[in-house]
Amino acid sequence: MGENMEQNVTMSDIAKALGISTVAVSKALSGKNGVSENLRKEVFETAEELGYERKEKKKKGKTSVTVGVVVADRFMAENRSYYWRIYQELTFAAKQKQYFTLLEVIDQKAEKAGELPKLLQGSIDCLIVLGAFSGKYLDMLNRKAVVPLVGLDTIYEQINGDAVIADNTIGGYRMTEYLIQSGYHRIGYVGTLKATPSIDDRYMGYCKAMFFYGLSVQEAWLIKDRDIESGRMDTEECFRLPEKHDMPEAFFCNSDLSAMILIGKLRDKGLKVPEDVSVVGFDHFLPEPSEDLQLTTYEVDIRGMAYEVMELIKDRMEKRDRPYRLLTVRGKTVSGKTVKIRND
Repeated sequence: MGENMEQNVTMSDIAKALGISTVAVSKALSGKNGVSENLRKEVFETAEELGYERKEKKKKGKTSVTVGVVVADRFMAENRSYYWRIYQELTFAAKQKQYFTLLEVIDQKAEKAGELPKLLQGSIDCLIVLGAFSGKYLDMLNRKAVVPLVGLDTIYEQINGDAVIADNTIGGYRMTEYLIQSGYHRIGYVGTLKATPSIDDRYMGYCKAMFFYGLSVQEAWLIKDRDIESGRMDTEECFRLPEKHDMPEAFFCNSDLSAMILIGKLRDKGLKVPEDVSVVGFDHFLPEPSEDLQLTTYEVDIRGMAYEVMELIKDRMEKRDRPYRLLTVRGKTVSGKTVKIRND
């Protein structure tokens, strides 16, 4: 008798149990605006107690969790293939759990205006914030999102939610140390600071390695690689190299794309890589791989990060009030042919 009643639980039953309207229950279960996070939590807990959520979704054959993903268009424009690859790995990891993913690209106008993503006006259960957004925009998401937020390679300190990042600081340290142990002391860094959290964290790793080995960081050796607002990498301020007499012996670039562009700029100045200047990158990904450019780099475990994001989402769906977690996924060094080992 009790089992048959459990199978026939409706939203009206949940509403009666809580003393609220059926509309409020519907909004809470579908992730729509109009209910507080505390009420949403109560609705989910009551639905689980009554057997509604599990039985209804199983009966109708619906995906158990719908995951929204937002990313700024400037990153898609900068390196479209890389971010599509991340999203593809997210969809693959989601399918393993029978989750469904939706992507929304946020343009610069919408970000500056603080417009609520359309995904949050629909039926999603959580929202992945992929890549960096302005602090103002993240503040808006924190205030207005009625579903859990999960950061992926983003400004995780400013997100009220779980987050997964690559080991950017450790990776930055390792790649700088790789150059130092290869015999270099005058090492430059390529990356526009304050443009993305990953660039800043990799720079911190670079500084830590230079400090540990007693080497100095010269301001003239810090090379911008993109416009901080638009993300464009072809402005006049980008890749402005020192004169030959003040050129570093080696460069650590915050991404493989930046390394590829830098190598082109060095060649324009008549410098050979690695004969005259050594170069290392980060990511182990190029939008258009070149057979004659076997870059020494640091491989980010994108698949591992996507898996961990879905694990966090699974845990969050099961227990909404558990403490937020930050997970760091380790990568590995990949040797190429852009570093010359010095014995002097």
